[in-house]
Amino acid sequence: MQISSRKNTFRRKKLNRVSLPFRKPARPEFARIAMKQPNPNRYKNRRPAETPAKPAFTWQSIISPRRQRTLIIIFLASFVFTLILELYTFGFPDGFFVRWFSAILAMFLFLTVTVMGIIPLVRYVTNRWLNF
Repeated sequence: MQISSRKNTFRRKKLNRVSLPFRKPARPEFARIAMKQPNPNRYKNRRPAETPAKPAFTWQSIISPRRQRTLIIIFLASFVFTLILELYTFGFPDGFFVRWFSAILAMFLFLTVTVMGIIPLVRYVTNRWLNF
């Protein structure tokens, strides 16, 4: 490198490069650093990462959130409708809660089978086989 006295800037000398089939490293210790071997003991004492334990049962694995919302709406509708129907028809006699519970169960099952079973099946059949 030469230093220019006027501007105090560095100028590089152009080196004449000889074309060789391969280039030798300047010092052998640099060559060893470049071709470093992997350390076999690096992962020896490391434990595998612990994954959080999955719960054995979740409602999300069986029922999607959309179906959960549909079931909740059907249950609330059957709850209110049977309450109004039982009170209007029979009043508040003995055994009201047993009759009301059985009416809620029956109404819930009828509505659930209709809304989540029969209507999608009819829609599927009409779309599948009745294309004109």
